[in-house]
Amino acid sequence: YTAAGGPLPFSIETNQPWEVRSDALWLTFSKSEGEPDPEGKPMVITATAAKSNVMSRTATVTVTSGDDVETFEVVQKAHFKVTEIAEAFSAAGGSQTLTIKTDLDWEISSSEPWLTFDKTEGQGDGSAVVVTATAAANEGAVRSAAVKVSAGGMTETFLVEQDGIEFRIVEPEDPVIEGQGGEILIEVVTTLDWTVAVSGKGFAAEKVDANHFKVSAGWNNTFAER
Repeated sequence: YTAAGGPLPFSIETNQPWEVRSDALWLTFSKSEGEPDPEGKPMVITATAAKSNVMSRTATVTVTSGDDVETFEVVQKAHFKVTEIAEAFSAAGGSQTLTIKTDLDWEISSSEPWLTFDKTEGQGDGSAVVVTATAAANEGAVRSAAVKVSAGGMTETFLVEQDGIEFRIVEPEDPVIEGQGGEILIEVVTTLDWTVAVSGKGFAAEKVDANHFKVSAGWNNTFAER
């Protein structure tokens, strides 16, 4: 049986009165006892499994007819698979999706309030459910949240990361401009918009691109460093 449960037939062929029993309440029968068919034909019994919310369970069925006893097991199984969020969120935040495929009731939660979901629980029917995860903008350092998905006593946990604000200047190998003047190109590593200015007399600064600026100076006609 799948976790959804439902009816499945089996047959009893005997020439004596019979009865059938299950040791589990979740498995019931359309008839639990009866007389043999007068024409000797097999009697079809419907066994119905209730909907399950566990990964697996087993019932033992006992059929008794006269002095004969036969037993067999009936198994009901569920499936549960989670496809995780593929990439880290940018510092700006945004949305990504994950999928939950199960025929069980499920729940999803985040360990951190900055990561939320468009749905936090559902009743699985075996098809894949798409859940949208949304991260708020991050104005601090890199951060992570633990996502927990549970169904039928099973839990899958994975980490979701979000980039943080980064701003650093890569110090040039030679930060000195010779006395006759020149320029130095300096790298900026950041996730932010930025501008550049210089306060020293005789120097100028200019943004070259999103990750570089240059500092230039003309001829130094004094004997002092500046």
